[in-house]
Amino acid sequence: MAIFSLLLVAFGKQLKFKGGRLFDGDIGVTRNLTDGVPHTLKIWAQDSDGGQSTIVERAFYVVPNRPPVLTIDTVQPSGIINTDKFAISGTASDPDDNDMKASYRLNGGNSVALEIIEGKWAFDITLAQLQVGQNTIVVELMDSYDFKVSKTIKLNKSEVKTPILQSVARYKISPPKGSAKGVLLWIQRDEALDLTVDLSMTLKGEQETYVPLTATHTVPVYEGVIEDEFYYETQEPKDNIILKLTTTRDNIKVNNKIYLIMGVLE
Repeated sequence: MAIFSLLLVAFGKQLKFKGGRLFDGDIGVTRNLTDGVPHTLKIWAQDSDGGQSTIVERAFYVVPNRPPVLTIDTVQPSGIINTDKFAISGTASDPDDNDMKASYRLNGGNSVALEIIEGKWAFDITLAQLQVGQNTIVVELMDSYDFKVSKTIKLNKSEVKTPILQSVARYKISPPKGSAKGVLLWIQRDEALDLTVDLSMTLKGEQETYVPLTATHTVPVYEGVIEDEFYYETQEPKDNIILKLTTTRDNIKVNNKIYLIMGVLE
């Protein structure tokens, strides 16, 4: 009588497909495998006496990881001042349904992560973030197998320096007693300064109503500098008092100034 035993051993092996080949760890176990062509994997067991099991064959196909797809909508920057902003947006998809991560870098700076919602991404850029001249924004998309694609946006920022020839300054005057009927003002300025003075005296909640003031007296302070005196009075006390000063110059080379504003409330 022959006595034998059958020993079943569970086994498993994970091979990694990289660069067109299968690897067992860092060891390549195949030549380059062509995609779209059936390949055969043979598995068998052999004992210490040379006995060999039946060979089991499995056919498989190689489907290389395809790159994710990144699109960028037409960029339409707009704005006049540095606080203005515009949006940069686009879509992200992966033909193999891999997870994706998106980010962008401005002028070679740090990478900023982007959120992908239903295949779309977007971020805002302010004019203040852009340097004068050419700017480069690189948008990157990477799948879970580190396959990365990127697209570059180039924007040019022009600096337009427009000289200001007229300025308007408003000063809110808070009466110590809460309200006042009369305002007496003294303003020291360069004699050549073109100055217009307006005053609004209303109650809180009412619309501002400005009245032009004319200097009642003008005296010299020192050479080139004079002091104007203004006075205005209402019939009833007011608690919302605003002084408006408008200065005008003929050209950008004129640099006249106001040196002192002081006054008395009654």
